[in-house]
Amino acid sequence: MNVYFLVNWMPGLLQKAKSTQRESILATTTLFNTRGIFGAVILGRLIDRFGYLKVITTGLLCTITFMVVLATNQLPTQTLLVLALVGGGFVNGGQGALNSLPSLIYGDSLRATATGWSVGIGRLGFVGPLIAGFLLHLQWTSSQVLLTAALAPLTAIILLRAVALSCQRREAATRT
Repeated sequence: MNVYFLVNWMPGLLQKAKSTQRESILATTTLFNTRGIFGAVILGRLIDRFGYLKVITTGLLCTITFMVVLATNQLPTQTLLVLALVGGGFVNGGQGALNSLPSLIYGDSLRATATGWSVGIGRLGFVGPLIAGFLLHLQWTSSQVLLTAALAPLTAIILLRAVALSCQRREAATRT
């Protein structure tokens, strides 16, 4: 949801935060999206070293921080551009890492189907920009919309931890 939300609404939100149209488009299309490629590679290496749960949880916490800082609307343009670069690594890179989660949970016979379903259901994130548009229509400020959108990665952390706990219990039950 955050990927769709930020890609679609970040230019407008940055312009409301006093960035020029050129700066906001540069931040979103170039820095945010391009950094996602590098973020996925870096997060993949970190996952290999430190484990999936720690790295993805940290990435989601950084995503929340990124959105809260953007919500302050008190930053100079250069800082917003750096945030878009770093945030793109966590938001877009984290999305790629989340797509690998079913392969860690399901066995060989279900892995492809589970990954397909997971990615397909993830496409329902398109509602993020719709919700943002509705909230802005209701006269919510950019800051309020960004802070509300930060609930999505917080929810993802909770669900990720629940899945990890469930997998640990299943593995423990299998061993006994």
